[in-house]
Amino acid sequence: MDIQNSLSFLAGITNLALGFVVWSRGRKNTLNALYSLVALSVASWCFSVIPFRSAVDPIESLLWSKILYISPISIVTSFLFFNFTFLSQERSSRLAYLLPLVPALGILGLTLLPEMVIQAVLHTASGEKQIVFGPAYPIYFIFIIAYFCWSFIILSKQYFNSSGISRMQIRYVFFGTFISANLGMITNLILPTLGIFSLNWLGQILTIIMSSFIAYAIVRYRLLDIKIILKRTLVYSMLLIITFSVYVFMILFSQNTLGDKSEPTFRMFLSALLVAIGFEPLKRFFQRATDRIFLKASTTKNSSSPGFPP
Repeated sequence: MDIQNSLSFLAGITNLALGFVVWSRGRKNTLNALYSLVALSVASWCFSVIPFRSAVDPIESLLWSKILYISPISIVTSFLFFNFTFLSQERSSRLAYLLPLVPALGILGLTLLPEMVIQAVLHTASGEKQIVFGPAYPIYFIFIIAYFCWSFIILSKQYFNSSGISRMQIRYVFFGTFISANLGMITNLILPTLGIFSLNWLGQILTIIMSSFIAYAIVRYRLLDIKIILKRTLVYSMLLIITFSVYVFMILFSQNTLGDKSEPTFRMFLSALLVAIGFEPLKRFFQRATDRIFLKASTTKNSSSPGFPP
């Protein structure tokens, strides 16, 4: 697995984990369920680019290219419904509320049909595959951009009509998704339309920006009401990353200094010993750091916005 696929896998795991945490803390909450669907759709997009880039068979490449282009349909549609639920004060009829599903299902059908959105996948010497788009691709292109614009218009209007914590929640949701969506549309939608596929993997990696902004809004501004469990998740995620880094460092260090003279068992033992010694101090350090950050944030919010409950 090359570095691009590895980073895409990391982005997929990040979005999948955040979506699972949100869903597990509010399974009966529509807002939580919709964000979990957004995160799952993004994770699917991140994961599907890996077999697409790795496939050597043209038929397999075509199959994964369709999955790769179906995921954004789910992303923009679920994100739109998330904004409807997150921001709506006056609900319209159920028919009007579900009306955006009709174009989404139509685009899904076109993408699944042979040679309508994607005709073929070409394998090139550079390694990055090129997609031959079909006659319905312009409709797909407009649909993705239109639904993202629709979501951002809703967020913008609500942002200027809100205040306090709600305003801060919208700010982080807006900027996180706006940055990731626009960069992703450039690298994975606009450039491929112009025949440039060398960055067709970058948009998936950039979704980490969105998940980072959403996670920050959750822990600092009580978005989706899962602050405590996400704080614990952040602590143990940092510990996991450091533990993995220690193992990698020890393997590389021993290989570069001792060559093949060092036994794998010795390297594993030494790495495990270092992790065991440093685990508790690191755990306490990260807990104090996150508590200090979030406690400070809570104190600031309570003093500036006394109308909101802690």
